[in-house]
Amino acid sequence: MNLLRATCSETRRRGEREGATVQSTLQGEPGQAGAATGELPRYDVAVIGGGPAGLYATFYAGLRGMKAVLVEAAGQLGGQPALVYPEKWIYDVAGFPRIRGRELAAALVEQAMRFDPDVRLGVRAEGLEDAGEGFYRLTLADGSALLTRGVIVAAGLGAFEPKRLPAPGLDRWEGRGLTYGVQRLDDLRGKRVVIVGGGDAAVDWALMAGEVAASVTLVHRRRQVSALEESVRALQESPVRLELAAEVVGAEGGDVLERVHILDKETGQTRVLECDVLVPCLGFKADLGPLARWGFTVEGGEIVVEPGGATSLPRVYAVGDVARYPGKIKLITVGFAEAAVAVSHLKRQLDPGASLQPVHSSEMPGGATAGGTPAGRRAPGAVAG
Repeated sequence: MNLLRATCSETRRRGEREGATVQSTLQGEPGQAGAATGELPRYDVAVIGGGPAGLYATFYAGLRGMKAVLVEAAGQLGGQPALVYPEKWIYDVAGFPRIRGRELAAALVEQAMRFDPDVRLGVRAEGLEDAGEGFYRLTLADGSALLTRGVIVAAGLGAFEPKRLPAPGLDRWEGRGLTYGVQRLDDLRGKRVVIVGGGDAAVDWALMAGEVAASVTLVHRRRQVSALEESVRALQESPVRLELAAEVVGAEGGDVLERVHILDKETGQTRVLECDVLVPCLGFKADLGPLARWGFTVEGGEIVVEPGGATSLPRVYAVGDVARYPGKIKLITVGFAEAAVAVSHLKRQLDPGASLQPVHSSEMPGGATAGGTPAGRRAPGAVAG
């Protein structure tokens, strides 16, 4: 993932060389903001979170002519696909039959950097306050601050922390066979692997581990798994051993993990299973941290939004896993759509003369739409500017 770090380090250095005052693309000279805004760097939008939704929001802001700054608490961009499951296959991104997490993250970073956004890596967003004259003052954990006309929160699960196995004494095996994230699939080669969980991540890892491991066992506390139907079908046809209605309640070994204890919840009996690598896939704890105190409505660790992604704060939007609304489906692809919609609504707020619906390239002068509509004429149903 050196590409992700190097790209963003150069972007940040470039921003520092350009000086403290950044020209807004949607408002007059930055100096006109007055004493309340001082000489802090200024942006049209600050994107909080460098995962898939945040990266796409950053790209789309540039596509709509907005100056963006991207703030990411981790030391690299890419979110969970880069940091948690870089080797995992992802199947539900349009245009890719399948793509590894690290490959998707690298492509998204390259796309997001197209319009030269400023990037603040390894620093957490802390405070947000009205700076007057149409600006927010965003303070960061390193003591720096910036001015932005709008904000898009794409913080995913916030400071995501994996949910841990509750069995007492298991934590002592972390790093010695117990791992909450597989960085390289090859680390499982020839090993006896036990995966814990019944969702998409657990089933996907079980299927992938089956390609290289000596043996794979999936342990789930319920009688049925809750992954995508196609994944369940593949699991049933695979050599993966299923331990359903069961839990891992203990472990043993010497210097490294050698065996796990599995409790059958229906019979009450415990049996011992040989195990070199134990991979819990139980999801993550959501923690918005300081963002939860910004004043928008939060439920269940998620930010409540209206259609279009608007929060209860003016010109502040939330997209991706952190956004909550009726009928929400947490998919990377959905996060992309939410990001484009939020950016377009914010663009219209900052520049009332802008169109909510961007003009398609096929509708620009000199060409015709794919359906034969003359150049410059909007297709039926398009929103007029």
